[in-house]
Amino acid sequence: LLRLAGEGGYGVHHATADGACSWFELAGHVFAAAGLECDLSPRSTAEMPRPAARPAYSVLRSERADAIRLPHWRDGVAAYLAEREPYVESDDPAPLSSYGRSKLAGERATAEANPRHFVVRTSWLFGVGGRNFVETMLGLAAQGRSVRVIDDQVGSPTFCGHLAAGLLRLAGEGGYGVHHATADGACSWFELAGHVFAAAGLECDLSPCSTAEMPRPATRPAYSVLRSERADGIRLPHWRDGVAAYLAEREPAVGGTRR
Repeated sequence: LLRLAGEGGYGVHHATADGACSWFELAGHVFAAAGLECDLSPRSTAEMPRPAARPAYSVLRSERADAIRLPHWRDGVAAYLAEREPYVESDDPAPLSSYGRSKLAGERATAEANPRHFVVRTSWLFGVGGRNFVETMLGLAAQGRSVRVIDDQVGSPTFCGHLAAGLLRLAGEGGYGVHHATADGACSWFELAGHVFAAAGLECDLSPCSTAEMPRPATRPAYSVLRSERADGIRLPHWRDGVAAYLAEREPAVGGTRR
C-alpha cells in the first residue's frame, strides 16, 4: 500500500498474497511451520455454518500493469512467526521433543540439587573445531553443490567464542539461576546460509524450502529466539559478528567459487 500511495495508479486494485489454499491447508502449514503437533481434520462449510454466507472461492488476482505484487502466503506465515516476541527466562518452557523435555528435566534437577546454580540456555551454536551448520554450508559451497535451506525456522545463531566469554563473565560476577545467552538478532537458517556465503566471498546456488519439505526425526520449533530480561544478563554480540569471528578463526576455505 505504501508503494501504491507513492506511485499513484488510481482505481481498483486487487492486493492479496501469491498462491491460494483452503483454511484447512493454511492451518496445516501453520502447525508445521510452528513446529506444533495437532490432531487436525477437515470439515465442510455445511458442517460449520456461519451467520453470513462465505464464498467457496475468493481468490483475487490483478490484471493491472501497475499492480501490487505480494509474496506467497507461505512467506507471510514465516514472516508472522518471525515477528513474535523472544522468550525470556520467566516464560514457561514448552519443549516439543523428548530431547527438549530431557534438557528441561536436567534444569529442574540442577535447581533442586543446589540453589547456587547456573542454568544457561543458548541456541544454534557454531564454533571452530567441530561440526556445525556454518561449516557445513562452507563445505557444500566449496564442493560447488546446490543447497536448499529451511526458511521457516527462526533463531539466534550463536558463536561459541562469544558464548564462552560471556560464561566466564557470568562465573566471575555471580547471578545464580536461569540465564538466556544467545547472540543478538535473529534470522532463519536460509538467511544465515546466505550471509555465510556472502561473508566468505563464495557463490552458491542457494534456495529456500519449508520445514515440511525437509522433515527431521525430532520436531524443531519454528521460533526459538531467546532474550534475557535479567539486569545481570549475558549480552553477546550480533550473530553476524559471530559469523565474522568464526571465519577469522577457521582455516581458509579450500575450493568454492569466490566472487
